[in-house]
Amino acid sequence: EIKTQDQELLCSLGQIEIEKIPSPGMNKVISRTEILRFLRKNNIDLETIRFSSNENTVVTTPGLVIHQEIILKKAREFLYEQMGWNRKNTVIEFKMTIPSVILEEKPVDYCFMDAGKSSAGIVSLKLNLIQDEIIVRSLNLCFSVRIYGNVWVAARDIEKKEIIRKEDLCQELRDVTLNPSLSGLTSEGIVGKSALRNISRGNVFMEKWIDFPLLVRKGHRVELICQI
Repeated sequence: EIKTQDQELLCSLGQIEIEKIPSPGMNKVISRTEILRFLRKNNIDLETIRFSSNENTVVTTPGLVIHQEIILKKAREFLYEQMGWNRKNTVIEFKMTIPSVILEEKPVDYCFMDAGKSSAGIVSLKLNLIQDEIIVRSLNLCFSVRIYGNVWVAARDIEKKEIIRKEDLCQELRDVTLNPSLSGLTSEGIVGKSALRNISRGNVFMEKWIDFPLLVRKGHRVELICQI
């Protein structure tokens, strides 16, 4: 802040560039000594100047701080929509710590793209932060994903070749991230079938463990009807 009745001096002082402004959200400290040096360099008579601020002046540029929590929230919304996951039964977390991003204080668009490196339980995304239709920052993100679903489990120990009854089943919420098809198996698809192996109590039923029981075995007498 410059105050003087001398318009020529006011103009001369106002045109002196001391330092470039700091990056958004950052601070820069300018000492009184530095300012006096710039004044001398621009041939300002220091005898006519009264310097009234502190020894050091802190210059700050306002910035928009985007924390990890904000990025995670935006990423979850994107993944829920793109993957069709149930929000209630899906847990999405960062696999790495993302430092806060500081940008200019103006609107930001979040543009997520598939990074093409996803696998079971792991999702990779690329995030472009856009201001004024320009990509100002790109981030490569990696998330761990756990999907939970209601599955049918054995209510008791079931022996191989035993026919499964309705009372042999109970439903529980389990992690099905590595095998999402488990939550798609219905009780109707299990009851009445035969166990192809021993199934311990608490084990989740899998399609490869069950099959329709054999109705005709070697040596059985059968009746054949031929219709023409």
